[in-house]
Amino acid sequence: MRGINYIRNLYNLSLQDLGNILGVTKSILSKWERGEKPIPKKRITQLSEYFNIPSEYFQMELAEDDKLTIQSIRLKNDTLENIDLLTRLGYGNADEFYHIKQLIDTGNEAEAVRLLDSNEKFRKFFIQMKKTEIMLKLKKIHSFVDEVGNDENEIAIAQDILIDINLSLEGIIEELGL
Repeated sequence: MRGINYIRNLYNLSLQDLGNILGVTKSILSKWERGEKPIPKKRITQLSEYFNIPSEYFQMELAEDDKLTIQSIRLKNDTLENIDLLTRLGYGNADEFYHIKQLIDTGNEAEAVRLLDSNEKFRKFFIQMKKTEIMLKLKKIHSFVDEVGNDENEIAIAQDILIDINLSLEGIIEELGL
């Protein structure tokens, strides 16, 4: 799988969502993801800045260790962004989350994940977030199916989007252990 496709799915973005962020069409994104067209340097820089992921990952075919590295980067980014929110919502105190951030920063992601999983309030919050993601994806499927016309290109894009949504939903369901 190409990096741009993996990263987009990891962040649960549709082709349309990422296209809007980058200012390109779904069709162009789809071609980048299938390797039919190279991603322009300007867009790689934009992707790297948006996701806070090194630029080399977007255009390459990813090995399993590359995927793990990208997941680790996302975990670091998400932890930093959400410490204040999680603390305000009562899912732990800031010291706990800064400790988890420190574990992540020192390469001990497994221990960080273990601590997060052991926090029952955080686990319930996480499950609720994932359920919400599933509902949003299902709504996207319904609205997108209503919009698809008879054009072959639109149908091909629709198929790509539905495959992506299905992969994302399978990942979410697997994460939740359902």
